[in-house]
Amino acid sequence: MSASISAPSHRGWLHQLLSGRPHQEVSTERGGIYLRRWFLVPHNRFVNIYLHKFVGSDDPPALHNHPWWFASLLVSGTYCEVTERDSRWRVAGRLVFRPARHRHRVELARDDSGREQPCLSVVVTGPHRQAWGFFCPRRNGEWRFIPWRNFSGGGCGEADHNNPEATLTNTVSRTGIRSSGVNSVRRNVGANVAGRVNDQPTALFGGRR
Repeated sequence: MSASISAPSHRGWLHQLLSGRPHQEVSTERGGIYLRRWFLVPHNRFVNIYLHKFVGSDDPPALHNHPWWFASLLVSGTYCEVTERDSRWRVAGRLVFRPARHRHRVELARDDSGREQPCLSVVVTGPHRQAWGFFCPRRNGEWRFIPWRNFSGGGCGEADHNNPEATLTNTVSRTGIRSSGVNSVRRNVGANVAGRVNDQPTALFGGRR
């Protein structure tokens, strides 16, 4: 996920959908495209349906939440969902429901050459319920919340005293969850991807970008 989200295109919704051009793109903090989004129904305040094409992984070690609840059906490909507690593989055909407060990070599978393999999902979202952003682990086991608009290119690597938002962000503590545990999950993701990608379905539409 990223601090850079293009303004959605509402003009000619159906024409753009039929053209194949995404209505919205999300970039990583490094500037590359992370996700392409198509509106399968006209964008509205109540219930939306998106087609998501993930073309890059979330930047570790941050997790993010969402402004709405959502249900996601993975149509093609596979990815590893990293949370505060563990990491799990999601494969095509799997339907999951997540409340807005759910925090996670998406790690795409890689092919034998190390290239990330895109995946497709259909996502249904509810109405906007909360501000969303990123959660960065601290050494004391707490989580620092950073609103998405303030998540800079330094990501979680910025020291608090260099971050003007540090005094404005919320610190969230999770009993029994320490940042070292999250870092361990992050270190294991690469090995899991390399070791298990051959056992999982891969995407059908080429490499990144």
